[in-house]
Amino acid sequence: MKNIMTICLLFIAYTIGIFAEQLQYPMNAVYNENTGKYYVAQNNFRLVTLSENLRDAELFQVYNSFPIIATYGNILFVGHENTIFAYLNAQPNNGVSAIINNPANLVNLSTTDQNGTFVMYAHLEDNNIYKLSEINPLSEIIATPITIDIGSDIIVNIYANKDIIYIATKSDDGQKSNLYAHYLEAETTKLIYSNSNDPTIVGVTEDNNNHIFIAFMGLGDNSSYIVRMNKDNYQFQNFATNLPLINSISYRADNDNLILAMNQINEVRLILANKPPKVTLLTPEKGSLLDDNKVTFSWLPISGITQYKILIAKDKEYVDVVKSQLTSQANTEIITLDYDTKYYWKVMAINFGIEGDWSNTFDFTINPLNLVAPTLIEPANNSENVSLTPKFVWSKFKPNYQYEIQVSTTSDFSNILKSARNLLDTFVVFPGPFEEDKSYFWRVRTYVNLEEASPWSGTFKFSTKFTMPAAAILEYPQYNEVNVSMLPLFRWGAVEGASFYKLELSKDINFIEVNNTFRYDVPSNGEATQTYKITDSILTHLTHYYWRVKAMTARGETEWSEIWRFQTINKLTPNSVYESLSNNSLYPMPASDYLFIKRDDFLANDFSIKLFTSNGQEIKNLNYTISNDFIKLDVINLNNGLYNIVIETPKGNYINKFIKN
Repeated sequence: MKNIMTICLLFIAYTIGIFAEQLQYPMNAVYNENTGKYYVAQNNFRLVTLSENLRDAELFQVYNSFPIIATYGNILFVGHENTIFAYLNAQPNNGVSAIINNPANLVNLSTTDQNGTFVMYAHLEDNNIYKLSEINPLSEIIATPITIDIGSDIIVNIYANKDIIYIATKSDDGQKSNLYAHYLEAETTKLIYSNSNDPTIVGVTEDNNNHIFIAFMGLGDNSSYIVRMNKDNYQFQNFATNLPLINSISYRADNDNLILAMNQINEVRLILANKPPKVTLLTPEKGSLLDDNKVTFSWLPISGITQYKILIAKDKEYVDVVKSQLTSQANTEIITLDYDTKYYWKVMAINFGIEGDWSNTFDFTINPLNLVAPTLIEPANNSENVSLTPKFVWSKFKPNYQYEIQVSTTSDFSNILKSARNLLDTFVVFPGPFEEDKSYFWRVRTYVNLEEASPWSGTFKFSTKFTMPAAAILEYPQYNEVNVSMLPLFRWGAVEGASFYKLELSKDINFIEVNNTFRYDVPSNGEATQTYKITDSILTHLTHYYWRVKAMTARGETEWSEIWRFQTINKLTPNSVYESLSNNSLYPMPASDYLFIKRDDFLANDFSIKLFTSNGQEIKNLNYTISNDFIKLDVINLNNGLYNIVIETPKGNYINKFIKN
């Protein structure tokens, strides 16, 4: 049965294996330690085995549907439709089969070990996960559903490990990929990864170092990538990017390899991603002397490696590093360095995010040459938000040479704003600040005297920073104000350049509770203060509220103001709304013997007057006299302090404060 398919193999010292067959896409792949073989399920209804070195391929079995495979100990499990075959010693002639008592077909399988007992889980077409009973020859498997809480998501993949099942899903609208961890002992489900920009999750696996690997297939450029997640805190980072299309991922524990089943341009590839070998450096050679400070670094390329890391320093301990860069090339890095300087360099190969050992270190020296233009360093070209007193830095040509710098408001330097000459250092800070939010251009040249000057360096452009206005200053209701109207008027100081303001009002100091938080957009009126009045009956009596304001400008938003707290008035009359009584209606302020209340705001004859202390206690037995123009209220016997006066009429209710001395 050998050699029944075309094999494309790349075999390297660090073991990257490639198995290829025209137009056959792998569904998934696993490794069985007992047989030392890889098993690759393909969507042409075939299951194929590969030897340990990925050289020899054999047809294992042909099925009536896509085979779905998993392995545990010396058993290879193969599922298709609603049938599972268990092959003892993973040999095609030692198979026993069983039928799942569920009409839905298998989608994928996962095996695990819980408390020393082998357990198998199956994901079926009915979007459920089942725990399968022990498989007996020619018997029916009892499929017990696992209760999971994933909302309306659609399951695309599962992976079980001890007491956790990892469930990869797609949202029902197909716009978001999610990964859940279902804890079997607690019967709880937790969302540990979610991203609306990710394509479908095609595989999940774990290594021996407490990492979870998530493989995605089908980005816009038809490439895949892998994310590595810490199992303790579920923090994640990119592990490998720009890969050919991945169909599945699994882990081989005995040699710390990830097994990636991939396809690329009509070719199926089974790749073992492990530690790459040491890089061999080529140029510049060890101990070489160079006449040019533009250096091309090259090293011997390693087949299958798509990423290298190069490190260049001025000391062999690599403390003074001048360049650290990732590259996909092995001979194209060109870096402009300083003359009359010795450098050290080394390279590391990276295979699917796994770093190899550093190469040996080579050193080289760049000889001093004639005057050349410096290389500008800081502020970087097209940099923004630069300090108003920037530090200009450029590369050093050689000791005892001088530099000249020019800074202009125009790119042709027709308007020189600042300049300096006779500079021995490779940096300068000009006295006096630059203007805020403005663009400038700068250049430098090296010279011994005006007759022996280098060409000007290239021109760099930078823009100075823009300072966002300070946060708004709150005015009313004041901090810890009590007996505030149920329809309060908020007031704060205006912020220069504000187009509108955001006002937040909440019972929650963190402004998180949705049902107890109110948000308003307030247009700017261009005056010294801004106001906003609540017109809806949304507040509750004798309740603490928090409020804050931020300004929105054309350049962005300011910080939030301070958070102030106030308390609404006690509930004076059921279902009543109280308007503020004009300050001009009360006099004198403060009052000592009598308080006069103008009747301009409430001409009705039918009214009542109530008086409350600052903590909401009502004063009984008020004495007052009434005329056409005012009410004279006797306050001579009241204790000194702050009071709230409430006037209720059929046409409206009014409230204000006064002080008794």
